[in-house]
Amino acid sequence: VLVGDRHKLHGVIASKAIHLQTPEERTKATPLSKMYIDIGAKDAEDAKKYGASTMFTASQVTELQTNLAKLGFTMGEIKNSTKAVLDLSAATGYDLGESAAIAGAALRSFGLNATEMERVASVLSVGTTKSALSFEKLATALPVVQTAAAKTGFTIEDTVAMLGKLTDNGINAASAATQLRKILNDSTTAGTKLANALGGPVKSFDELVVALGKASKAGQT
Repeated sequence: VLVGDRHKLHGVIASKAIHLQTPEERTKATPLSKMYIDIGAKDAEDAKKYGASTMFTASQVTELQTNLAKLGFTMGEIKNSTKAVLDLSAATGYDLGESAAIAGAALRSFGLNATEMERVASVLSVGTTKSALSFEKLATALPVVQTAAAKTGFTIEDTVAMLGKLTDNGINAASAATQLRKILNDSTTAGTKLANALGGPVKSFDELVVALGKASKAGQT
């Protein structure tokens, strides 16, 4: 899918037809610079009518898909994820390949299916517009805390929201992620000082909010 000036266009990554290639060209892998996205237009003027001016090149889309493949995504999963990642990069202005790596890792860490990539992309995009958490800061913080968050039953929505609150209070992204990871580990582990102060280990974001409120009123935190 191409993100065009006026709308989105479906296309395929293509290269020079094999019957038009020289014998030497046929023995080598096609370089990214020689690839393009075929939208089915008969010529340049026809493409312009479709609004095919796009911020993404074939090599960028290939990098997106390569980064997802590195995370173990199957071809089907990559297909299900590509549009959402394109939209995420277009909305945030963040590098397409890096957007794929971050969103893909988050999807995997929280145990979500590739069909939920749109949900992941939406959370990441919205999370950077409703707090002081820029996408660059989120890219630094989320990988630090997402495994601990998922392990303790927190959703990606809960995790991004908590990172946003911490950065809203002037805590830099790296420190926010490290502190949140410690809070999650300590609040969900029986016998820790924090868990004892909360009245026992918690199992969800909602439980943590309630327990912190009670402990605060009791003067324990």
